[in-house]
Parts: sequence; C-alpha cells; structure tokens
Amino acid sequence: MCRSPYCEYVFKRMIDGNEDIVVNSAATLHQASEIHDKARQALLREGFDIDYINAHQPRWIYKNMHLVKEADVIIGMVKSHRILIPLPYKKKFITLSEAVTGKYTPIKDPWLEKDMNVYFEAMDEIKEYLEAYKDKLLSKKSKNS
Repeated sequence: MCRSPYCEYVFKRMIDGNEDIVVNSAATLHQASEIHDKARQALLREGFDIDYINAHQPRWIYKNMHLVKEADVIIGMVKSHRILIPLPYKKKFITLSEAVTGKYTPIKDPWLEKDMNVYFEAMDEIKEYLEAYKDKLLSKKSKNS
C-alpha cells in the first residue's frame, strides 16, 4: 500500500515499451483497499495522473499467488519480507538493494513518517535503486540479444 505501489508505478514507467519485463506489486503484510495517501502524494510528485493513481487495486500476496508462481524474481525492500514468501518460492526472493548492488541495505519503510519530506527522501532512494535496476536489466537484455 506504500512502497510497493510506488515501485510498481515508477518502474513500469521506466521500462515502458519493454514487453519482456512485467511488473506487479503485492503487499506481504497488509491487505489494503487502496493506495496509501502518502504514496499517492509521492506519485503525484512524480507526475502521475490522479485518476491513474486512484485506479490502483492493491493486491495481497496470499490472494494473488499466481503472481508469485509466475514471477522470475520477487523483490522486497528488507530481508524480513522473505519470511512472508511461501516456502516453494523463497529462492526467487531478493531485496532491491541486493538486486542492484549485490549487498544488502534495508530500505526504510516510511509509512509512519509524519514529515512528507522524510517520506519523499525514502521514495527518492527507492527511485534511485529502481533506475539502477532498470539499467542492469536492460544491459543484461542487450547482451543476450
């Protein structure tokens, strides 16, 4: 409801036109009915249309197991997210920082932050990781072509 939808929207825009890369998000802890308001504000700041943002239908991993089964990789923000992945799919899990740098750096969960600037800083960190991950994926794709 917070980091995941932000990642989904921003990364989909980054890889626009690459049909080989499919991006979906699903929460591991909360079964939310809508995107978190702070995530909405962060996406508005990124230039996304409010109607597009509000159309987001949050998914919960346990009601959308097909996403887990079909995924080549499951990316989380912190190692503890791995605990919430069903056993047969744990080997697909990696944190975003590990996927980019090979080293683990936990990505702060800012949903309780009252200061929107602190929230935006956390989203900016995620965006930097996503940009680097996109470059890594596209580089790997061009080498395989």
